[in-house]
Amino acid sequence: RNGSCYWVSIEVQPIRNDSGEVVNFMAVESDITQRRSDEQRRALQFNVSRILNESQSVARASARIIQEICKRLGWIQGGLWTLDENLDCLTLTENWHEATLDMRSFTEASYALAFERGVGLPGRVWASRTSHWIPDVMVDINFPRANTAAEAGLHGALAFPILNQGRVLGVFEFFSQRIEQPDDALLQA
Repeated sequence: RNGSCYWVSIEVQPIRNDSGEVVNFMAVESDITQRRSDEQRRALQFNVSRILNESQSVARASARIIQEICKRLGWIQGGLWTLDENLDCLTLTENWHEATLDMRSFTEASYALAFERGVGLPGRVWASRTSHWIPDVMVDINFPRANTAAEAGLHGALAFPILNQGRVLGVFEFFSQRIEQPDDALLQA
């Protein structure tokens, strides 16, 4: 009724008359959205762990991780922001997006930026050392790339830190074309 998508499981049974002919049916619909999300999250964790295990470093695995997360979650763009310790800022070092979409302006704007602690989504994650979710970047007051995100049709955003002994090494960032409500279980994963 509210227009949001959800997963269902439907069990259908025939209703027969005295002659055994099917005259109607009975259907029971069950919302399995949470179960589907849990399965998707477990598969994502397994695949990212496998990618990391097969790679010698996060940097070498990052392109595959970004693509796996985007495809698994149905999000269209992802990037890795890494810490430049000399400049004390985050810069975009890896980027992936759906090939069918024109993300050129957003990608160019992202590569041209360097985020300080607390600035923009990557900077917020860096400052807090925790994951952040923005339902709609178009209405977020701390999203410097809002204009190019609007051109690309981006709305929902998710970012999480790469930590080593409590120190932020980088930030993975992902975007959707839909307004996405925060998923606490996914943020924890």
